[in-house]
Amino acid sequence: MAREEKRLQDAEGLEKLCSEAEGGQGRKRMKTGVPGAPGECQQAPAVDWGDDEVEEHDAVCDVLAAIRLLRSEFPMCPFVLKSHVYTIVRDKTDADVELDHLRRTNAIRVLHIPTEWDEGYVETSEYCNVIQNCMEGCSGRLRSVLEWFKDDVVSRHTASSIAEEDLKRGLSVPKGMEGKGVRRGVTDKDIDMLMQQSLLQRDSSLSSHGQRFVFSLPGSGHVVKSLLAGRRELLSVIKRKKYGQMLQSKIQQIKLKSSHLNIGWHLKDLIGSGVVHVEDTTVGPLIRVVQDS
Repeated sequence: MAREEKRLQDAEGLEKLCSEAEGGQGRKRMKTGVPGAPGECQQAPAVDWGDDEVEEHDAVCDVLAAIRLLRSEFPMCPFVLKSHVYTIVRDKTDADVELDHLRRTNAIRVLHIPTEWDEGYVETSEYCNVIQNCMEGCSGRLRSVLEWFKDDVVSRHTASSIAEEDLKRGLSVPKGMEGKGVRRGVTDKDIDMLMQQSLLQRDSSLSSHGQRFVFSLPGSGHVVKSLLAGRRELLSVIKRKKYGQMLQSKIQQIKLKSSHLNIGWHLKDLIGSGVVHVEDTTVGPLIRVVQDS
């Protein structure tokens, strides 16, 4: 009974968040966030969905609502993992298609997570607010670079990474720096400033097309460390049990030593990643490690 009530609460939460995502424009219209004037992220023009595209719109709304629900459920993590989205939007193909749509329309930012399969997501409006917070108390060149990064780079480049040449090509004289001897274009020092603010990181993957940078969030480094360490610890605990399985109620009592993230966050990660499987039993959900995990 408690599980059914929880399912209904989640459904009500998704429905409420879905309505918010539609912005009161009706079932066939949705607004997506894109960066706008300094200090705010404006909304893109509403998308007009045809009658035969209502189902596609519902899928987009479900994914965006899922991201908002997960951010609300786990506020200690500044981004949402793809594995977490999979626990709510069960059709992974549909989820991937709609996540890509949200990225291309700049409703969300894709954050590179340095693991084999992980991706992180944050709404573009929230990402812009983070940049705005970085600007507080800043002046001169740093403030101008941050303004340019928010208003130009984030609004134009929706991929999870950007080439160095695109960064350096995209900037005219920064706002407030006209006539002050500032040359056109971004310098290595400007990029270093963005890296010091943890808004960019060098892409460690090899590329034949030159240096690339991935978008990042300040403070996300310790979250990634907890993600990797907590994932290993929790999986190890379950594997040591007979038949490699535990009741969910028992797992929720575990206190992880290697992660500051709560056990529910890590359990959703394992479930959505397909590392464990959930089976219904008369005594509650049973979590079983998938063979070869």
